[in-house]
Amino acid sequence: MKKFIAITVVAAVVAGCSGGKKTENNSTANRQKLLVKTIQAPKGYIAERLTYYGTVAGAKEAQIFPDMPGKLIEYKVKEGQRVSKDQVIALLDRSIPGMNYEPLVVKSPISGIVAFTYARPGQMCAPQMPIALVVDNSRLEVQADVPPDELPLIKAGQKAIIYTDGDSVIAKVKSVSAAVDPMRKVGQIKVAASSSKLCSGMLVKVDVILREAKDAVIVPSSAVVKSDGKTFVFVVEDGVARQREVKLGIEDNNQYAVVSGLQPGETIVVEGAEGLSDGQPVEVAKW
Repeated sequence: MKKFIAITVVAAVVAGCSGGKKTENNSTANRQKLLVKTIQAPKGYIAERLTYYGTVAGAKEAQIFPDMPGKLIEYKVKEGQRVSKDQVIALLDRSIPGMNYEPLVVKSPISGIVAFTYARPGQMCAPQMPIALVVDNSRLEVQADVPPDELPLIKAGQKAIIYTDGDSVIAKVKSVSAAVDPMRKVGQIKVAASSSKLCSGMLVKVDVILREAKDAVIVPSSAVVKSDGKTFVFVVEDGVARQREVKLGIEDNNQYAVVSGLQPGETIVVEGAEGLSDGQPVEVAKW
């Protein structure tokens, strides 16, 4: 009888130990897999930038006005023609009934290209009315308005990118206004550029680059999870999401540069990260 009881107790203990171990081993396997989307963390260029829209202008431009009123006789130049300083632009007839005068000669104060001629022969012109615009296209600049709170962030010499139709031009900030226009409540920057893709009068987008990294590990903002003052991404390893603390750097267009904590090429969760916990089994969705 004693022998039977001893065997029964041993069997119960063994059964109990065996059952506990099985539950512990299967705790992760029994968790439901969550569907996520992933990418391999790429390396690439990223920049912190300020974006504005501005107008291309010649570094030297001249609206040409007659010194006296008169009727336009003729233009001595055509739009698109290159002119020299003091070259004759137009002749005006300033005669009045009973009195004849020599034609009034209107000259260009600068060398450049005749961008526009505004009047027609026979039209009366006045000193307050421009008759032509001459632009020095050898030196161009983009003039853009800047909110007052962003003016201190921009310095002369900073890199800038000017965007044209389907292309871009590398440039530099030429100057930053020292004050805010009291009427319009904005400051202004001038970005120097020299390119055949630009011409005076164009409206363009311009980025002022504050910081840049040319070979950074980049993650989309959807991959980033913040909790308790820390920042994480989830790295997928053997079908399991592992929480990885990272340090972020430059932010641009819903992307971050990862300063530390992640290597290029590692598989990270980019959709579904908010619902994950460390060690969560996942199923990767097909794109």
